[in-house]
Amino acid sequence: MVISDILSHLIELTANVSNAFTAVLFRLDADGGALVAREHLSLTKTFRPGTRIPLGEGPIGKAAATGQPVLIDHFDPSSTPLGIYDKEENLKSVLVTPVVNDRLEGVLLVASKEAYSFSTKLQKIISGFADQMAWHLKQEQGLPGDKGGIWPSVHKMNVFGRLIAEAPDREAIAQRLVQTPPSVLRCDAIAVIWFDQRGEVGKVQGQRGFVRELSRMEVIPGKGLPGSAAKKKSSVLTRLMGRSEAVVFSERETFASLAAVPISVGEKLLGVLVCGSKNPEGLSNPDLEKLSLLASTAASLRDKPGPVSQGEKLDVVTGLPNRHFLREHSDSIGEKLHEARGPVVFLSTRVANLSRVRTTFGKPTVEALLRQMAAGFSKVMPSPKYLFKVAEDAFLIILLNRERAEVLSLETKLSNLFENKPIFVHGNAIRIKAEWGMAAYGEDGRDLLELADMALARQREALLSST
Repeated sequence: MVISDILSHLIELTANVSNAFTAVLFRLDADGGALVAREHLSLTKTFRPGTRIPLGEGPIGKAAATGQPVLIDHFDPSSTPLGIYDKEENLKSVLVTPVVNDRLEGVLLVASKEAYSFSTKLQKIISGFADQMAWHLKQEQGLPGDKGGIWPSVHKMNVFGRLIAEAPDREAIAQRLVQTPPSVLRCDAIAVIWFDQRGEVGKVQGQRGFVRELSRMEVIPGKGLPGSAAKKKSSVLTRLMGRSEAVVFSERETFASLAAVPISVGEKLLGVLVCGSKNPEGLSNPDLEKLSLLASTAASLRDKPGPVSQGEKLDVVTGLPNRHFLREHSDSIGEKLHEARGPVVFLSTRVANLSRVRTTFGKPTVEALLRQMAAGFSKVMPSPKYLFKVAEDAFLIILLNRERAEVLSLETKLSNLFENKPIFVHGNAIRIKAEWGMAAYGEDGRDLLELADMALARQREALLSST
Protein backbone atom coordinates (compact mmCIF):
# COMPACT_ATOMS: atom_id res chain seq x y z
CA MET A 1 0.00 0.00 0.00
CA VAL A 2 1.49 3.36 -1.05
CA ILE A 3 1.65 6.29 1.38
CA SER A 4 -1.17 8.22 -0.32
CA ASP A 5 -3.48 5.21 0.15
CA ILE A 6 -2.49 4.93 3.81
CA LEU A 7 -3.16 8.63 4.43
CA SER A 8 -6.51 8.38 2.64
CA HIS A 9 -7.42 5.40 4.83
CA LEU A 10 -6.45 7.28 8.01
CA ILE A 11 -8.59 10.25 6.94
CA GLU A 12 -11.53 7.93 6.37
CA LEU A 13 -11.05 6.38 9.84
CA THR A 14 -10.88 9.86 11.39
CA ALA A 15 -14.09 10.93 9.67
CA ASN A 16 -15.94 7.75 10.67
CA VAL A 17 -14.89 7.87 14.33
CA SER A 18 -15.77 11.57 14.73
CA ASN A 19 -18.88 11.58 12.50
CA ALA A 20 -17.19 14.43 10.61
CA PHE A 21 -18.76 16.53 7.90
CA THR A 22 -15.25 17.27 6.64
CA ALA A 23 -11.86 15.80 7.58
CA VAL A 24 -8.71 17.25 6.00
CA LEU A 25 -5.02 16.53 6.36
CA PHE A 26 -2.96 19.64 5.61
CA ARG A 27 0.79 19.31 5.10
CA LEU A 28 3.32 22.09 5.67
CA ASP A 29 4.70 23.15 2.29
CA ALA A 30 8.40 23.07 1.54
CA ASP A 31 8.83 26.77 2.36
CA GLY A 32 7.08 26.41 5.71
CA GLY A 33 4.88 29.43 5.04
CA ALA A 34 1.57 27.74 4.27
CA LEU A 35 -0.51 24.61 4.75
CA VAL A 36 -1.69 22.68 1.71
CA ALA A 37 -4.60 20.23 1.68
CA ARG A 38 -3.04 16.77 1.17
CA GLU A 39 -5.94 14.34 1.74
CA HIS A 40 -9.59 15.01 2.53
CA LEU A 41 -13.03 13.48 2.94
CA SER A 42 -16.03 15.82 2.81
CA LEU A 43 -19.78 15.46 2.47
CA THR A 44 -20.02 18.59 0.34
CA LYS A 45 -18.87 19.50 -3.16
CA THR A 46 -18.13 23.04 -2.01
CA PHE A 47 -14.81 21.93 -0.43
CA ARG A 48 -11.79 23.36 -2.24
CA PRO A 49 -9.20 20.55 -2.70
CA GLY A 50 -6.37 22.96 -3.57
CA THR A 51 -6.79 25.04 -0.41
CA ARG A 52 -3.67 26.81 0.95
CA ILE A 53 -3.80 28.31 4.43
CA PRO A 54 -1.05 30.77 5.52
CA LEU A 55 0.67 29.87 8.77
CA GLY A 56 -1.04 31.66 11.67
CA GLU A 57 -4.24 32.46 9.74
CA GLY A 58 -7.56 31.27 11.21
CA PRO A 59 -7.97 28.15 13.38
CA ILE A 60 -6.05 25.95 10.91
CA GLY A 61 -3.06 28.28 10.63
CA LYS A 62 -3.11 29.00 14.37
CA ALA A 63 -2.77 25.31 15.28
CA ALA A 64 0.25 25.07 12.98
CA ALA A 65 1.87 28.29 14.21
CA THR A 66 1.46 27.46 17.93
CA GLY A 67 1.81 23.69 17.76
CA GLN A 68 -1.27 23.42 19.99
CA PRO A 69 -4.72 21.95 19.20
CA VAL A 70 -7.52 24.41 18.46
CA LEU A 71 -10.97 23.34 19.69
CA ILE A 72 -14.10 25.36 18.89
CA ASP A 73 -17.29 23.81 20.26
CA HIS A 74 -19.51 26.73 19.24
CA PHE A 75 -18.24 27.49 15.77
CA ASP A 76 -19.34 30.71 14.08
CA PRO A 77 -18.20 30.80 10.42
CA SER A 78 -19.05 34.50 10.12
CA SER A 79 -16.47 35.47 12.76
CA THR A 80 -14.00 32.59 12.32
CA PRO A 81 -14.02 31.42 8.68
CA LEU A 82 -12.05 28.29 7.85
CA GLY A 83 -11.48 29.29 4.23
CA ILE A 84 -11.86 25.76 2.85
CA TYR A 85 -15.31 25.99 1.19
CA ASP A 86 -16.63 27.87 -1.83
CA LYS A 87 -19.56 28.80 0.42
CA GLU A 88 -19.66 28.52 4.21
CA GLU A 89 -21.32 25.43 5.64
CA ASN A 90 -23.39 25.38 8.82
CA LEU A 91 -20.66 23.83 10.98
CA LYS A 92 -21.20 23.46 14.73
CA SER A 93 -17.83 22.29 16.04
CA VAL A 94 -14.22 22.24 14.82
CA LEU A 95 -11.05 20.53 16.05
CA VAL A 96 -7.62 21.21 14.52
CA THR A 97 -4.81 18.90 15.70
CA PRO A 98 -1.10 19.50 14.95
CA VAL A 99 0.50 16.63 13.00
CA VAL A 100 3.97 16.28 14.51
CA ASN A 101 6.86 13.83 14.09
CA ASP A 102 9.92 15.44 15.73
CA ARG A 103 8.77 18.62 13.99
CA LEU A 104 5.53 19.97 12.54
CA GLU A 105 4.47 18.10 9.40
CA GLY A 106 0.98 19.62 9.09
CA VAL A 107 -2.41 19.72 10.82
CA LEU A 108 -5.52 17.54 10.86
CA LEU A 109 -8.89 19.32 10.63
CA VAL A 110 -12.14 17.69 11.78
CA ALA A 111 -15.30 19.75 11.20
CA SER A 112 -18.76 18.59 12.25
CA LYS A 113 -22.35 19.75 11.87
CA GLU A 114 -23.22 17.94 15.09
CA ALA A 115 -23.76 20.19 18.12
CA TYR A 116 -21.53 18.22 20.49
CA SER A 117 -18.25 18.68 22.29
CA PHE A 118 -15.17 16.72 21.23
CA SER A 119 -14.70 14.57 24.34
CA THR A 120 -11.23 13.99 25.80
CA LYS A 121 -11.40 10.38 24.65
CA LEU A 122 -12.31 11.37 21.07
CA GLN A 123 -9.54 13.97 21.00
CA LYS A 124 -7.01 11.28 22.04
CA ILE A 125 -8.24 8.96 19.29
CA ILE A 126 -7.93 11.71 16.68
CA SER A 127 -4.50 12.63 18.05
CA GLY A 128 -3.46 9.00 17.56
CA PHE A 129 -4.49 9.16 13.89
CA ALA A 130 -2.57 12.45 13.56
CA ASP A 131 0.59 10.78 14.94
CA GLN A 132 0.32 8.03 12.32
CA MET A 133 -0.21 10.59 9.56
CA ALA A 134 2.85 12.53 10.75
CA TRP A 135 5.06 9.47 10.48
CA HIS A 136 3.89 8.71 6.95
CA LEU A 137 4.22 12.34 5.84
CA LYS A 138 7.82 12.33 7.03
CA GLN A 139 8.52 9.11 5.11
CA GLU A 140 6.88 10.59 2.03
CA GLN A 141 9.19 13.58 2.05
CA GLY A 142 12.23 11.31 1.86
CA LEU A 143 14.45 14.07 3.22
CA PRO A 144 18.19 13.34 3.17
CA GLY A 145 20.20 13.21 6.37
CA ASP A 146 21.64 16.27 8.03
CA LYS A 147 23.61 18.36 5.54
CA GLY A 148 24.27 21.49 7.50
CA GLY A 149 26.72 22.90 4.94
CA ILE A 150 24.13 23.06 2.16
CA TRP A 151 22.33 26.36 1.92
CA PRO A 152 18.63 26.47 1.07
CA SER A 153 17.64 28.41 -2.01
CA VAL A 154 17.39 32.18 -1.74
CA HIS A 155 13.68 31.88 -2.50
CA LYS A 156 13.05 29.55 0.47
CA MET A 157 15.02 31.76 2.86
CA ASN A 158 13.17 34.84 1.61
CA VAL A 159 9.75 33.19 1.98
CA PHE A 160 10.45 32.04 5.54
CA GLY A 161 12.14 35.31 6.48
CA ARG A 162 9.09 37.23 5.27
CA LEU A 163 6.85 34.94 7.35
CA ILE A 164 8.87 35.82 10.46
CA ALA A 165 8.93 39.54 9.72
CA GLU A 166 5.15 39.63 9.21
CA ALA A 167 4.40 38.08 12.62
CA PRO A 168 2.33 40.49 14.75
CA ASP A 169 4.27 40.16 18.02
CA ARG A 170 7.15 38.44 19.80
CA GLU A 171 5.11 35.39 20.74
CA ALA A 172 4.12 34.79 17.12
CA ILE A 173 7.71 35.30 15.94
CA ALA A 174 8.92 32.73 18.48
CA GLN A 175 6.34 30.16 17.40
CA ARG A 176 7.26 30.62 13.73
CA LEU A 177 10.98 30.28 14.45
CA VAL A 178 10.28 27.08 16.38
CA GLN A 179 8.62 25.65 13.25
CA THR A 180 11.58 26.46 10.97
CA PRO A 181 11.14 24.06 8.03
CA PRO A 182 13.85 21.46 7.27
CA SER A 183 14.27 23.01 3.83
CA VAL A 184 15.74 26.02 5.65
CA LEU A 185 17.50 24.36 8.61
CA ARG A 186 17.67 20.74 9.81
CA CYS A 187 17.82 20.36 13.60
CA ASP A 188 16.27 18.13 16.26
CA ALA A 189 15.43 20.88 18.76
CA ILE A 190 15.01 24.63 18.76
CA ALA A 191 14.15 27.22 21.40
CA VAL A 192 13.56 30.98 21.32
CA ILE A 193 14.40 33.10 24.36
CA TRP A 194 13.27 36.71 24.81
CA PHE A 195 15.01 38.98 27.31
CA ASP A 196 13.51 41.79 29.36
CA GLN A 197 14.02 45.45 28.46
CA ARG A 198 17.34 45.61 30.35
CA GLY A 199 18.65 42.35 28.87
CA GLU A 200 19.13 40.84 32.33
CA VAL A 201 16.66 37.95 32.41
CA GLY A 202 15.43 35.84 29.52
CA LYS A 203 12.47 33.46 29.29
CA VAL A 204 11.82 30.70 26.79
CA GLN A 205 8.88 31.78 24.63
CA GLY A 206 8.72 28.76 22.33
CA GLN A 207 10.50 25.44 21.98
CA ARG A 208 10.37 21.94 20.52
CA GLY A 209 12.53 18.85 20.90
CA PHE A 210 13.83 19.46 24.44
CA VAL A 211 13.34 16.98 27.31
CA ARG A 212 11.59 19.28 29.73
CA GLU A 213 9.03 22.07 29.64
CA LEU A 214 11.00 25.32 29.46
CA SER A 215 8.27 27.97 29.69
CA ARG A 216 9.20 28.91 33.28
CA MET A 217 12.94 28.65 32.76
CA GLU A 218 14.98 31.82 33.34
CA VAL A 219 18.11 32.44 31.29
CA ILE A 220 20.83 34.65 32.79
CA PRO A 221 23.63 36.13 30.63
CA GLY A 222 26.83 34.16 31.17
CA LYS A 223 25.14 30.98 32.39
CA GLY A 224 24.81 27.96 30.10
CA LEU A 225 25.01 27.89 26.33
CA PRO A 226 22.24 30.46 25.66
CA GLY A 227 23.54 32.67 28.47
CA SER A 228 27.01 32.60 26.94
CA ALA A 229 25.69 33.77 23.57
CA ALA A 230 23.67 36.47 25.34
CA LYS A 231 26.61 37.79 27.35
CA LYS A 232 29.09 37.78 24.45
CA LYS A 233 26.43 38.91 21.94
CA SER A 234 28.05 36.49 19.52
CA SER A 235 27.27 33.06 18.09
CA VAL A 236 28.36 29.86 19.86
CA LEU A 237 28.82 26.44 18.21
CA THR A 238 29.63 23.33 20.27
CA ARG A 239 30.30 19.76 19.15
CA LEU A 240 30.37 17.09 21.84
CA MET A 241 32.87 14.64 20.39
CA GLY A 242 32.78 11.37 22.34
CA ARG A 243 29.88 12.55 24.53
CA SER A 244 26.17 12.02 23.99
CA GLU A 245 24.72 14.38 26.60
CA ALA A 246 25.00 18.11 27.36
CA VAL A 247 23.42 20.55 29.81
CA VAL A 248 21.75 23.18 27.65
CA PHE A 249 19.43 24.79 30.19
CA SER A 250 19.36 22.88 33.49
CA GLU A 251 18.92 19.22 32.53
CA ARG A 252 20.96 16.90 30.36
CA GLU A 253 19.91 16.65 26.74
CA THR A 254 20.98 14.04 24.19
CA PHE A 255 22.54 16.34 21.59
CA ALA A 256 25.88 15.93 19.84
CA SER A 257 26.06 19.47 18.42
CA LEU A 258 24.58 22.73 19.69
CA ALA A 259 24.35 26.30 18.44
CA ALA A 260 23.20 29.56 20.01
CA VAL A 261 22.82 32.89 18.21
CA PRO A 262 21.89 36.23 19.81
CA ILE A 263 18.92 38.22 18.53
CA SER A 264 20.03 41.82 18.86
CA VAL A 265 19.89 45.32 17.41
CA GLY A 266 23.25 46.98 17.75
CA GLU A 267 24.29 46.51 21.38
CA LYS A 268 20.74 45.93 22.59
CA LEU A 269 20.07 42.27 23.38
CA LEU A 270 16.55 41.11 22.50
CA GLY A 271 16.85 37.34 22.71
CA VAL A 272 18.71 34.15 21.80
CA LEU A 273 17.97 31.41 19.27
CA VAL A 274 19.16 27.92 20.36
CA CYS A 275 19.36 24.77 18.20
CA GLY A 276 20.42 21.20 18.90
CA SER A 277 21.20 18.18 16.71
CA LYS A 278 21.81 14.55 17.66
CA ASN A 279 24.39 14.35 14.88
CA PRO A 280 27.92 15.60 15.70
CA GLU A 281 28.06 17.07 12.20
CA GLY A 282 24.42 18.18 12.28
CA LEU A 283 25.22 21.83 13.01
CA SER A 284 28.13 23.63 11.38
CA ASN A 285 29.44 27.13 10.67
CA PRO A 286 27.17 27.50 7.62
CA ASP A 287 24.25 26.74 9.97
CA LEU A 288 25.40 29.57 12.24
CA GLU A 289 25.13 31.84 9.21
CA LYS A 290 21.57 30.65 8.56
CA LEU A 291 20.64 31.13 12.22
CA SER A 292 22.22 34.59 12.23
CA LEU A 293 20.15 35.54 9.20
CA LEU A 294 16.97 34.30 10.89
CA ALA A 295 17.94 36.14 14.09
CA SER A 296 18.50 39.36 12.14
CA THR A 297 15.05 39.02 10.61
CA ALA A 298 13.54 38.35 14.04
CA ALA A 299 15.26 41.49 15.34
CA SER A 300 12.77 43.50 13.28
CA LEU A 301 10.46 42.92 16.26
CA ARG A 302 12.12 45.83 18.05
CA ASP A 303 9.03 47.81 17.02
CA LYS A 304 6.64 45.01 18.00
CA PRO A 305 5.13 44.40 21.44
CA GLY A 306 7.42 42.88 24.06
CA PRO A 307 6.33 41.77 27.52
CA VAL A 308 2.72 42.64 28.25
CA SER A 309 2.38 45.98 30.05
CA GLN A 310 0.09 46.53 33.01
CA GLY A 311 -2.45 48.30 30.79
CA GLU A 312 -2.54 45.37 28.38
CA LYS A 313 -3.44 43.04 31.25
CA LEU A 314 -6.82 44.75 31.63
CA ASP A 315 -9.73 44.47 29.22
CA VAL A 316 -10.08 47.86 27.49
CA VAL A 317 -13.90 47.74 27.56
CA THR A 318 -14.76 46.44 31.05
CA GLY A 319 -11.54 47.16 32.93
CA LEU A 320 -11.50 43.55 34.19
CA PRO A 321 -8.27 41.50 34.31
CA ASN A 322 -7.87 39.65 31.01
CA ARG A 323 -6.18 36.47 29.80
CA HIS A 324 -2.72 38.11 29.86
CA PHE A 325 -3.27 38.92 33.54
CA LEU A 326 -4.36 35.35 34.29
CA ARG A 327 -1.27 33.98 32.54
CA GLU A 328 1.23 36.29 34.25
CA HIS A 329 -0.30 35.95 37.72
CA SER A 330 -1.18 32.25 37.54
CA ASP A 331 1.32 31.31 40.26
CA SER A 332 0.03 33.78 42.87
CA ILE A 333 -3.63 33.08 42.03
CA GLY A 334 -2.91 29.34 42.12
CA GLU A 335 -1.50 29.70 45.65
CA LYS A 336 -4.72 31.41 46.77
CA LEU A 337 -6.83 28.63 45.24
CA HIS A 338 -4.67 25.97 46.88
CA GLU A 339 -5.19 27.66 50.25
CA ALA A 340 -9.01 27.80 49.83
CA ARG A 341 -10.93 26.02 52.58
CA GLY A 342 -13.42 24.42 50.20
CA PRO A 343 -13.86 23.47 46.53
CA VAL A 344 -12.95 25.91 43.76
CA VAL A 345 -15.05 26.06 40.57
CA PHE A 346 -14.30 27.81 37.26
CA LEU A 347 -17.55 29.10 35.71
CA SER A 348 -17.51 30.62 32.23
CA THR A 349 -20.18 32.39 30.23
CA ARG A 350 -20.07 33.31 26.57
CA VAL A 351 -22.40 35.74 24.81
CA ALA A 352 -23.05 33.55 21.75
CA ASN A 353 -24.97 36.21 19.81
CA LEU A 354 -22.60 39.12 20.50
CA SER A 355 -21.69 39.59 16.82
CA ARG A 356 -25.38 39.82 15.92
CA VAL A 357 -25.97 42.34 18.72
CA ARG A 358 -23.07 44.42 17.40
CA THR A 359 -24.49 44.34 13.87
CA THR A 360 -27.95 45.36 15.10
CA PHE A 361 -27.11 47.97 17.74
CA GLY A 362 -23.52 49.05 17.05
CA LYS A 363 -20.19 48.91 18.87
CA PRO A 364 -20.94 51.53 21.62
CA THR A 365 -24.03 49.59 22.71
CA VAL A 366 -22.11 46.30 22.79
CA GLU A 367 -19.39 47.85 24.96
CA ALA A 368 -22.01 49.25 27.33
CA LEU A 369 -23.67 45.82 27.45
CA LEU A 370 -20.40 44.11 28.39
CA ARG A 371 -19.70 46.68 31.11
CA GLN A 372 -23.20 46.16 32.48
CA MET A 373 -22.71 42.38 32.51
CA ALA A 374 -19.35 42.74 34.27
CA ALA A 375 -20.94 44.92 36.96
CA GLY A 376 -23.79 42.44 37.31
CA PHE A 377 -21.47 39.45 37.77
CA SER A 378 -19.41 41.38 40.31
CA LYS A 379 -22.55 42.16 42.30
CA VAL A 380 -24.41 38.86 42.01
CA MET A 381 -21.63 36.28 42.28
CA PRO A 382 -20.86 35.31 45.88
CA SER A 383 -17.45 36.11 47.36
CA PRO A 384 -14.66 35.09 47.52
CA LYS A 385 -14.26 35.16 43.73
CA TYR A 386 -12.07 36.26 40.83
CA LEU A 387 -13.67 37.79 37.74
CA PHE A 388 -11.93 37.92 34.33
CA LYS A 389 -12.74 38.90 30.75
CA VAL A 390 -10.95 36.10 28.89
CA ALA A 391 -12.23 36.73 25.36
CA GLU A 392 -14.12 39.36 23.40
CA ASP A 393 -17.41 37.59 24.17
CA ALA A 394 -16.56 35.56 27.30
CA PHE A 395 -16.23 36.02 31.06
CA LEU A 396 -14.61 33.69 33.59
CA ILE A 397 -15.60 33.61 37.26
CA ILE A 398 -13.47 31.62 39.72
CA LEU A 399 -15.60 30.86 42.76
CA LEU A 400 -13.87 29.77 45.99
CA ASN A 401 -15.37 27.56 48.69
CA ARG A 402 -18.38 26.63 46.54
CA GLU A 403 -19.62 23.14 45.78
CA ARG A 404 -20.12 22.19 42.13
CA ALA A 405 -23.86 21.64 42.66
CA GLU A 406 -24.19 25.08 44.24
CA VAL A 407 -22.48 26.75 41.29
CA LEU A 408 -24.61 24.76 38.84
CA SER A 409 -27.74 26.02 40.61
CA LEU A 410 -26.44 29.60 40.38
CA GLU A 411 -25.70 29.09 36.70
CA THR A 412 -29.25 27.84 36.07
CA LYS A 413 -30.76 30.89 37.75
CA LEU A 414 -28.60 33.29 35.74
CA SER A 415 -29.29 31.40 32.51
CA ASN A 416 -33.04 31.63 33.09
CA LEU A 417 -32.69 35.32 33.90
CA PHE A 418 -30.83 36.04 30.64
CA GLU A 419 -33.25 33.96 28.57
CA ASN A 420 -36.45 35.42 30.01
CA LYS A 421 -35.55 39.03 30.66
CA PRO A 422 -33.89 41.48 28.24
CA ILE A 423 -31.05 43.77 29.29
CA PHE A 424 -31.75 47.45 28.62
CA VAL A 425 -28.81 49.37 27.17
CA HIS A 426 -29.06 52.91 25.75
CA GLY A 427 -32.83 52.49 25.61
CA ASN A 428 -32.59 49.20 23.65
CA ALA A 429 -34.01 45.93 24.95
CA ILE A 430 -31.32 43.32 24.19
CA ARG A 431 -31.82 39.60 24.61
CA ILE A 432 -28.56 37.73 24.90
CA LYS A 433 -27.89 34.07 24.35
CA ALA A 434 -25.56 32.91 27.11
CA GLU A 435 -23.65 29.63 27.00
CA TRP A 436 -22.13 28.24 30.18
CA GLY A 437 -19.27 25.92 31.07
CA MET A 438 -17.68 24.67 34.26
CA ALA A 439 -14.41 23.09 35.46
CA ALA A 440 -13.29 22.09 38.96
CA TYR A 441 -9.88 23.06 40.33
CA GLY A 442 -8.02 19.92 41.41
CA GLU A 443 -10.52 17.47 39.96
CA ASP A 444 -10.01 18.65 36.37
CA GLY A 445 -6.43 19.88 36.83
CA ARG A 446 -4.46 22.75 38.38
CA ASP A 447 -3.24 24.75 35.39
CA LEU A 448 -5.37 27.91 35.47
CA LEU A 449 -5.30 28.61 31.72
CA GLU A 450 -6.16 25.00 30.90
CA LEU A 451 -9.05 25.10 33.39
CA ALA A 452 -10.29 28.37 31.89
CA ASP A 453 -10.21 26.87 28.39
CA MET A 454 -11.90 23.71 29.66
CA ALA A 455 -14.72 25.73 31.20
CA LEU A 456 -15.14 27.70 27.98
CA ALA A 457 -15.21 24.54 25.88
CA ARG A 458 -17.77 22.56 27.85
CA GLN A 459 -21.39 22.76 26.83
CA ARG A 460 -24.03 23.15 29.46
CA GLU A 461 -25.82 19.98 28.35
CA ALA A 462 -22.66 17.96 29.03
CA LEU A 463 -22.42 19.46 32.51
CA LEU A 464 -26.02 18.59 33.34
CA SER A 465 -25.62 15.02 32.18
CA SER A 466 -22.51 14.53 34.30
CA THR A 467 -24.07 15.63 37.59
